[in-house]
Amino acid sequence: MSSMSNHSHSSIRIDVSNYGPIADAKVNLKPLTVFVGPSNTGKSYLAILIYALHRFFSGVRSGMQDAGTPRSYRTPFFPQQHTFHREDRVSLQTLGSWFEDFRREVGADDRMVNLPDNIASIIRPLLATSNSWNEAMSRELARCFGREGVHWLVRHGHDGDASFNIRQGFDLPRCENPWLAYQFDLVQGAFKSDYSVADAPVLKMRRDYMTNPEWSPLLARTWLQDAALRSPNWARILLDLASCVGSTMVDPLSRPAYYLPADRTGVMHSHQVVTASMMSLVSFAGLGANASLPNLSGVLSDFLVQLLSLGSRPSNGTAGQGPMARNDIEARMLSGTIRADQSDAGYSIFSYKPHGWKDQIPLMNSSSMVSELAPIVLYLRHVVKAGDVLIIEEPESNLHPAMQVELIRLLAAVVNAGVRIILTTHSEWVLEALANLVHLSDVDAAKRTGSLEGEPALDRDDVGVWLFEQPPDGPGSRVTELPLDVDEGGFASEYDRVARRTYNQWAAIEQLADR
Repeated sequence: MSSMSNHSHSSIRIDVSNYGPIADAKVNLKPLTVFVGPSNTGKSYLAILIYALHRFFSGVRSGMQDAGTPRSYRTPFFPQQHTFHREDRVSLQTLGSWFEDFRREVGADDRMVNLPDNIASIIRPLLATSNSWNEAMSRELARCFGREGVHWLVRHGHDGDASFNIRQGFDLPRCENPWLAYQFDLVQGAFKSDYSVADAPVLKMRRDYMTNPEWSPLLARTWLQDAALRSPNWARILLDLASCVGSTMVDPLSRPAYYLPADRTGVMHSHQVVTASMMSLVSFAGLGANASLPNLSGVLSDFLVQLLSLGSRPSNGTAGQGPMARNDIEARMLSGTIRADQSDAGYSIFSYKPHGWKDQIPLMNSSSMVSELAPIVLYLRHVVKAGDVLIIEEPESNLHPAMQVELIRLLAAVVNAGVRIILTTHSEWVLEALANLVHLSDVDAAKRTGSLEGEPALDRDDVGVWLFEQPPDGPGSRVTELPLDVDEGGFASEYDRVARRTYNQWAAIEQLADR
């Protein structure tokens, strides 16, 4: 069996109704989540919503650093100020010794820490939502879609409201009884939100947050005077602690997410032209110039911003353990290497060097397959880390079926190394390759010989395939999970129906041709 389950300690389910083209969807986010179905059924809508939620819950709008690194930060829904009372003193005095006890066990296998009851009693009031989070969520979602507002996200033809809610639980595969739920309702063009926490849940915090070096000097004390109780340092630590607990509550939505849009190849080729055009217009700011820039969606502009900085970024050692699939993509699929260098003007220049060649060539002069895979290689090399989320639209674009199968195999290795991946696809080859890797987890590792030796098996609980369909009896698409069909083989998507129709048409033509 795959070891991927070690990477997933919490379960997130997103329920959506009357949102964009989607009438109803209940999707459990897995380490590898795949959206499949006809065009215009909402696959990208839901993928962008998930991206916006990651941006919101990780607090990136305020310029915060990536979640999962030791630092002081504020999530958007926790208060910035709080008054601590004298009765908190006894509990606060135990904080230092509790902190030191767990710091000595940083290498422990359990990645979650349970807060003691007396510490949890201080943290709970700090988990209240902020009045600004409705505006923040609305702004982020509108930005991701490149629109001025979110009123248009209500499904066309629907007279009511759109809504989506997030159900969260630790080790609850289906989240049927979540201990945390967030509800967003889009009412008359504005968000209204609420959240609920189950009675007396144990407050947890990711153990890696306890490596924050800013806490050590202050938490080393075992005593606390009345004056220290009012100290801004203690207040900051407790707010930081509340933020860490809050991020754990919505983990993995608190992790950074990165979006590779379907038109990424064109952006890779034209980003220098786009950048030069934007910079030329900046020089006219305030001079009454009539020139205007086209409105880019947030996912596209974020992708462009990442591209501009890739040339100055070092390799990040993606996933820390397991196979480095970015190298495999270059070796097994590209037969060459992708480079991102920094130009004199400060933006990235991309090139491709085939194996055995002395010189490299501009990426725009390489094949469409190389241009399509280049951003995946570069993001894995410079941007994405274990625990992060990588969303890829239509990874099969410009790839031969054999290369589609190989890419899924290599992306499975990335998932097993700790990166969470969301795919949207129209490819039967992608689904069939994925089905094989999931079914491979049913085979003992010692029996995987020949072509199966070294294949990156995926545990069934770590993969979710979701079908987006437009039902004939009503407007709006419905989203249902596709189970792995072991008897027939593969995931029962609509592709087999297309294959049957085309075969039956061939048979009908053949009968007529014989007459």
